Amino acid sequence: MIRDLVADELNDLMRGATHVPAGHVFTTTAGCIEYSNGAKRVLHVATVEGEAGQGYRPVRDIGNCVRSVLSEVDRLNQSGEELRSVVIPLFGTGGGNSDLPRTALVMIKSCVDYLLSHRDSELRTIYLLAHTGAHVAACEGALEAETRLVPRRG
Repeated sequence: MIRDLVADELNDLMRGATHVPAGHVFTTTAGCIEYSNGAKRVLHVATVEGEAGQGYRPVRDIGNCVRSVLSEVDRLNQSGEELRSVVIPLFGTGGGNSDLPRTALVMIKSCVDYLLSHRDSELRTIYLLAHTGAHVAACEGALEAETRLVPRRG
């Protein structure tokens, strides 16, 4: 890699800041993944907080982070973009300092809440990115627990 276009764009948007409020979203182009994976945008959201000597931990309100991302997708669509799907990783679960089943539950509930309260949204599909078998199991458990969802048949 010669130049990371997405990182450069994010650094420009940050304007030298080293901290942003939890749930704050920055939107960048997709860089090379536009061509390799068809991504149109990358939305960067503050989902962890760092503390000297303690490392990083998930922010208290992961649901707010989900709502912020989905709101940004809708804002982009209102400004003329055509974003119909979004891929969201399980926020704050990479360092092992999170309650994975709870995080999956909160994220899925937040997605359902958002879509039910924004019926005019052009967003049609939300994917949760599960990196490991434990992530998949947490998502499956959360989907089963979310009573407002109806399983697809066939």
